[in-house]
Amino acid sequence: MFLQRLRERLVLLLIVLLPFHAFLVTVGTKLIAGSGHAPLPSLVLWKECLLLVILAIGFAEFVRLFRQGSALVRPDILDALIGLFILISIVVTFSTHGDWRLFLYGMKYDVFPLLLFVFLRRLPWSDAWKERAGILLITVGGLFAAYGVTTLLLPPAYFAFLGYSDLHSLYIPSGSLAAFQHIGTLDIRRIQSVMSGPNQFGLWLILPAALLITRLGRTHPENTPAVLRWFSLQYMRKYGMDIVWLLL
Repeated sequence: MFLQRLRERLVLLLIVLLPFHAFLVTVGTKLIAGSGHAPLPSLVLWKECLLLVILAIGFAEFVRLFRQGSALVRPDILDALIGLFILISIVVTFSTHGDWRLFLYGMKYDVFPLLLFVFLRRLPWSDAWKERAGILLITVGGLFAAYGVTTLLLPPAYFAFLGYSDLHSLYIPSGSLAAFQHIGTLDIRRIQSVMSGPNQFGLWLILPAALLITRLGRTHPENTPAVLRWFSLQYMRKYGMDIVWLLL
């Protein structure tokens, strides 16, 4: 039980801090190295170190459960879908560019989190942790959205003070992160809040939005279809599906 409680607390810490990764690394790099520097590797790797600790604890738990005969090792539909995704990515790489170094680089972002999910879902998670994780995700999502709206009104000097680049809509590997992107040639900022870009911010918001809709469905089921339709249409408009928006 001690290992389970420790793992659950570390995952909660990861849930809270991971969305702030770009912001924390940018501010930390400014404090340590000054303005205009690329993110320091020693700061960037904090999440990988925390993940390794969580995996080590989880592996110790899994070995104990396996010896007791209570480990959940039987694959299900989710495992099959993830395996199919990996197989398709291998086939596509082999039949197109054939650059396996590029494939491994993509694995870090697209496949490793899925493999981590496959492993960790086989460990026990308490009901209290599930409730707490949901509340934290929704709370962080609300703070993200509020801060994101606020950034539309903040002056460039504020972002420069935090360590962001004075450029916009540009990614320079040897420089600091841009604070925001503009919509085309218009002087209108796209909200990215504390993340590295507006697309990352919008995709991450799907998590708390889905949890919020699920909770709403339990307490007010009569309002769920309308809320779900509104969220779906907003995301379709955000990602350029204007034709579908007009049809609906």
